[in-house]
Amino acid sequence: MKILPLLVNNNIRFTSDYKYDNLEEDNNVHNFLIDEEENYSHDSYVRDAIRAHMYSQFLPNYGLGTGRSNAYATSIEDVYIQNLQKLDTSCYRGASLSKNLQYIPLLVKSKVYNVIDLVGYFDLEHKCKEYNIDYLRYPVSADYWANPIFRTDADLLTEKKEKLAKLGLSKAEYDKEIRLYIRDIDYERKLFMKNFLTLIDTINKNNFYIGCEFGEYRTPNILALNTYFNPHWKGKKTYPTSEFVYTKMKNMYLNLTAEDKIRLGFTKGFEENLKIELGLADE
Repeated sequence: MKILPLLVNNNIRFTSDYKYDNLEEDNNVHNFLIDEEENYSHDSYVRDAIRAHMYSQFLPNYGLGTGRSNAYATSIEDVYIQNLQKLDTSCYRGASLSKNLQYIPLLVKSKVYNVIDLVGYFDLEHKCKEYNIDYLRYPVSADYWANPIFRTDADLLTEKKEKLAKLGLSKAEYDKEIRLYIRDIDYERKLFMKNFLTLIDTINKNNFYIGCEFGEYRTPNILALNTYFNPHWKGKKTYPTSEFVYTKMKNMYLNLTAEDKIRLGFTKGFEENLKIELGLADE
């Protein structure tokens, strides 16, 4: 039996609150409207949308908790997850699985053995451990982009000097405060790079699921960092969601030390291309 004519004839429609992003190319199938006037040239989209909708709406009794869904879902792509996208073989992004813990066994079926959690859900961590999936908590909080790695020395020092000027300090006290502040900036940048390299090392295992609450903002921007700063990544490229984040990435490049570049695996050719991507080729 053909499912598509059956559903259309019964006036069943698929809608989504998430607009299709053309940067997602052909991997995101969750922006759909099916009716009699639909152009069915995108058969794979229609098939995948119907399949996802069937699992989430029409077959509630076949959840993973029953042990019967294995007959239907053979990979993480067989269930509906907001903003799900395949980045490479066994590499996926999407909304956090914290609200869909029953899908965790499907990660193993998809040969995914690492979960990168950009929020930090303890229930997700515990469920991953249950299935021997490595879990990396990499929180991207509201102040993530305020880290000194994303800001210039000039901007940081200007702000600090303006604050110190209001305190009426002696020259010796003023100079000491500046030295301590520069030390703190250096420490924060080194700590950021330590954590970022752990993230990159996990991504380079080439079997991961990365997500934030909805997989809509934090996830693509962290993946954009991976696109720009991970020479070993050969999967789908992801780009910043806004000019604000793009500017932050420019500053990050300018703040990288020679040691940082070596640890990331930069080559001369990669760095030259990166500078072009960031509009810094002449600097």
